[in-house]
Amino acid sequence: MATDQAMGIRTNQEWVQLLREQRADSYETLWRYLYKVTTNLCTRRLADLPPERQLAMAEECAQEALVQVWRKLDSYRGDGPFLGWVTRIAVNKLRDRLRHERPWQAKTEITENLQPTSSDPISDVLALLMQALQQLTPCERHVLTGRLLQERSSEEIATALGISRGNERIIYLRARQKVKTVLLANGYAPAARRAGPAVKSAPSGDGPLLKK
Repeated sequence: MATDQAMGIRTNQEWVQLLREQRADSYETLWRYLYKVTTNLCTRRLADLPPERQLAMAEECAQEALVQVWRKLDSYRGDGPFLGWVTRIAVNKLRDRLRHERPWQAKTEITENLQPTSSDPISDVLALLMQALQQLTPCERHVLTGRLLQERSSEEIATALGISRGNERIIYLRARQKVKTVLLANGYAPAARRAGPAVKSAPSGDGPLLKK
């Protein structure tokens, strides 16, 4: 969708302006993004629940986050990436839900796979990730968000940009490496492999944040 393709290249001010104008396509795009965030977290951290329950919780949290974004839009000051701000809202909604349903897990379940070498909370990790995305070129950001957030194929992205699949892959790998470099430079390393059949580690070198 054209609106989804524009997600990664909109500026902070453009996001705020479009949402203030109550543009339906912008809210739909943001909803898809928030749902992607909460679904990924739910399927990783609540693997023991039935899939339908995971998706239901993800949808509820994404919807609650979207409402809160709308209510608090005027409080966004542009100090960091807009998508980082809305991501923190979604993560906090899921934390609240876990706190009620699984109080013994609320403090660890969501952050377990993020292994910072510093003591920064998950919100800082997400803000840093979004800041790294903002530093990419529009083409790199389009390719990376298309692959990782919108789950579009290499062929589809290459066609939309008018480039070959080989060039698309080069851009994708370069963009992913740039984001990874920013995360590592700020003290965030891929999660260490742990024993146990219930734990799935990301391939060495990628880390959970950059997993395709």
